Amino acid sequence: MFEVPTGFTLIFYGLSLLNKSASWWLPFLLGFIAWELWIDYRQRDYISKIKWTMLEILIPEEVQKTPLAMEIVLTAFHEPGTGNWLDRFYKGRVMLWSSLEIVSVEGSVKFFIRVPVDMKNNVEAKIYSQYPGIEIYEVEDYTKNVDYHDGTWDLFGTEFELTKPDPYPIRTYIEFGLSDVQKSENQTDPILPVLEFFGSMKKGEQVWFQILVQATKKRFSKKSSLFGKQDWKAQANEIVSSLKGTEGKFGDLTIGEQNAIGSLQRSISKIGLDCGIRAVYLAKKDVFSPLNIGALIGTMKQFSSENSNSFAPQNPTKINFPWEDYRGKRLAKKKEGIFDAFRYRSYFYSPFKEKPFVLNTEELATIYHFPPRAAEPPGFARIESHKSQPPANLPI
Repeated sequence: MFEVPTGFTLIFYGLSLLNKSASWWLPFLLGFIAWELWIDYRQRDYISKIKWTMLEILIPEEVQKTPLAMEIVLTAFHEPGTGNWLDRFYKGRVMLWSSLEIVSVEGSVKFFIRVPVDMKNNVEAKIYSQYPGIEIYEVEDYTKNVDYHDGTWDLFGTEFELTKPDPYPIRTYIEFGLSDVQKSENQTDPILPVLEFFGSMKKGEQVWFQILVQATKKRFSKKSSLFGKQDWKAQANEIVSSLKGTEGKFGDLTIGEQNAIGSLQRSISKIGLDCGIRAVYLAKKDVFSPLNIGALIGTMKQFSSENSNSFAPQNPTKINFPWEDYRGKRLAKKKEGIFDAFRYRSYFYSPFKEKPFVLNTEELATIYHFPPRAAEPPGFARIESHKSQPPANLPI
């Protein structure tokens, strides 16, 4: 009589099969692990030798520019080159990345850009060409002024992710009516709530915000291929085709579907960048305010659109239930981890590798741009007087 095998019998039988077949699959597995460790080792070595510089951006009293000017600046960060196979697999060469940052130290709000030294001249040239009167200085990294590990600080940190596939755009400055200088004076700048919150920090409090950017990669799976990869624009075209249906009859679509297709097609008409976003609220333990946690997460809500894309917190430094971390060690480790990840600006590669998402230049310029005088919050400092150039005929 046939006997139905028990769960333990099935497990034992499966392990026996794995053991018998190990002679052919184990070498492949070990080879794959060795290859991944080698690539990680070479990339870490290459990254350790990259020279960085921190640029502080001092903004003039009047910025008669729409965020379109920042779109042009952002093209400087689209550096796709990684060299040939020898550069990538032997030297460990990686695609360079940068960090766009907004910081508040006790209510004093500043803009920074951290770039590799090799990209500095190009980035500065783009900024100066779009923002006359702006001043840029090389400064020390502000994160060095906080020793989180000394036990006197507490923090909340989170990363952000998109709630829909990358090609769906967030709400941009064009929807906010900021595409025209003349008309934009009477419109709400979406960066204002961010700066208002940052400017509200009190003594002993700081807020750090960073957008890590690099050129996009082909990392999206193809529907028609098991291992093939495609870029975000090809993924967008797949989504458009899916919305249109197999017959591609645009007239039969609902208004919502037509709007989605239009927004997707406009989104991929711009340059895209792989991105990662982090935000950290730090404060001395005696002044740390839990109310600022919700406010920090809320700074990204105005960029959301019900019909397109939105931001949601990812990997926040919290524990859902007390029994998951009754000794507090897991939470402490998460806080130290996001602090170090922010300080190292690590996102695309080890030691704090995460999955990036794509934002095009229009979306990025909405989140990070230099505000006009009408959008000036408390604590936001501008250049009160401009440097003047010496006369051309000055005797030497």
